[in-house]
Amino acid sequence: MTATLGKLIFLFTLMILLPACDLGLSSISSLSTLFSPPPSSQPNQLNSLALWLDADRGIQLDSQGRVQSWADQAKLYPGNEMSFVSDTPANRPTYPSQVPLLNGMPAVELDGVQQWMHFTGPDTRGIFASLQLTVGMVVVAEPANDGILFDLGWDGVDALGRFLNFRVSQNSFDFQATGKNATQNPESYSHPMGAFESGKAYLLFGIYKYDGSVMTYTNGNPGTLDNQHSYLVNPVSLGSVRYLSIGNHSPENKYFKGKLAELFVYQRDLNIEERRRLECGLALKYRIQDFVCQSQN
Repeated sequence: MTATLGKLIFLFTLMILLPACDLGLSSISSLSTLFSPPPSSQPNQLNSLALWLDADRGIQLDSQGRVQSWADQAKLYPGNEMSFVSDTPANRPTYPSQVPLLNGMPAVELDGVQQWMHFTGPDTRGIFASLQLTVGMVVVAEPANDGILFDLGWDGVDALGRFLNFRVSQNSFDFQATGKNATQNPESYSHPMGAFESGKAYLLFGIYKYDGSVMTYTNGNPGTLDNQHSYLVNPVSLGSVRYLSIGNHSPENKYFKGKLAELFVYQRDLNIEERRRLECGLALKYRIQDFVCQSQN
């Protein structure tokens, strides 16, 4: 009875105050916008998705509970599945199914000593066929000596070939790549992405733009714009795929220590609004600290 009386008093008060406030439709609309959730997206809600690993799906465990394979969810080649696998039991990452690892969400954990996974599936030139790319991931890193989160490398017609990777150097993130500059000469370059705190979740982006410039973002914060015009080598001119892996750079054994929850690659450079919607969706999903969702440029 008391609750019902309270509701009646509230409604009566509202009926008196609204005319006095002279709220128009535009004001009411503004109020609804104020209390509406910010625009957000998940990786599969944006087009040109070529590769997508999500620790919440596609995981196959061996008899010891370690990750034997991690299936791609982008489905670029229907009927011809793509996965990351680990052939040797000792190299397989852990996946504690009973205790979520990353702010209540599952993640694949790598030990920084010997655990890593490599790609299996169709020719990866089809995945990275564009000269524009967006590569991103949700990760927790531990201090390590030059460990690799994600690594791609091709043999090429020139001495340098083509590679790109996210790596950890001591307590900092770094995005590295090789390509050709504006005069078509091979070059390699590095993009520092800032220091990280141990045990904290981060959302990383590396974006190759059509003009050859590269931009990086860490939890929405931009790195320094690279105007060296380091163009990606055209995949048509590349030879065999040498490596495509997570957790290690196989020729050098640079193992990553930490947790990986999602990895995604788009065959284009996402625009500002798309990137922010995706950042917001993932930040909410993984409860990434110090990240404020917004839609304004």
